Amino acid sequence: MRLLRRLIIGLTCASLLTFAGCSDDDDPSADPSETPSLTSSPSESASTYTPPSAAKPPKGGWPEDKPATEISAEKVARLWIKALSSATVTGDTSRLRAMTTPKCEQCAEFAGYIESDFREGIVVRPRGAAYVPKTLTLADPKSANHVEIRMLVRSSGGTRKESSSGAPSKYPAQTNEWFFVLRLVRGRWKINDLGLMG
Repeated sequence: MRLLRRLIIGLTCASLLTFAGCSDDDDPSADPSETPSLTSSPSESASTYTPPSAAKPPKGGWPEDKPATEISAEKVARLWIKALSSATVTGDTSRLRAMTTPKCEQCAEFAGYIESDFREGIVVRPRGAAYVPKTLTLADPKSANHVEIRMLVRSSGGTRKESSSGAPSKYPAQTNEWFFVLRLVRGRWKINDLGLMG
């Protein structure tokens, strides 16, 4: 089962594309971060790759850094999806990693796939937003400091080019149900586990 989940995650990572600036949230101030430039793409040559600088938080800090009394676990999960999408464009996984606990192996794998693609010069081109968090399918507070969430996440189709000399391969758009396990760490929600259902 774990191997199947890793295979699905690997295939899903192949469809990582651009910044998913949408959510089911109507609050436009919920994520004040700037949309990354679409011109930031991996180098065609792995030997010339330079890791990106970490993004600077907006005035007032990242929304996910607010205390749990000011932001819900669901909103943090949605922000993680947006940070995942942003990281695929910029290669900067620092925010993505900061939203998780050290125990989240799947979180580290997602960040690792992105970093590896950028190092190797793999170019992913989307058709539309990379990831769009959609309908919440489950919100189960196991305790005051442990919440399990499931939601549908749509990823767009596009192309993936493995090398500068190779032809790009197409991949389809898809919608998957994701799960998130969040825990309170020093009064803030952090993702402790995540993945795709199935």
